[in-house]
Amino acid sequence: VCSSDLDLTQGFEPTARGTMAQRLDATGAATYELRPNVRARFDALYSAAWDEVDFLPSGSADRTYLTVGPGIDWRFLPDWTLTAGYRFRHLDNADGTAHGNQIFAQVTWNLTLLR
Repeated sequence: VCSSDLDLTQGFEPTARGTMAQRLDATGAATYELRPNVRARFDALYSAAWDEVDFLPSGSADRTYLTVGPGIDWRFLPDWTLTAGYRFRHLDNADGTAHGNQIFAQVTWNLTLLR
């Protein structure tokens, strides 16, 4: 079983200078069920932010952020999941460009009240 998801969000926030800041996010995910309790996935996030806008941004964003990476989820008990993956991160702003790599693992417990 294969599934995918794409979300786009836009928001405005007041700044301490009395202006508005805008943020635009695009997130996507694709998963593939390898076995009934194991899923492979690929996640991506792109975010752009403008520090001061009147209503619509003009020009390039003041900051951009991108993260992409594969992962795997293993449900080893009905309420417990082990997740492991890799993420590549890229940040671009007025101070320069930065890249990062992240390897992670987490264990999640989901409380199920009614079965």
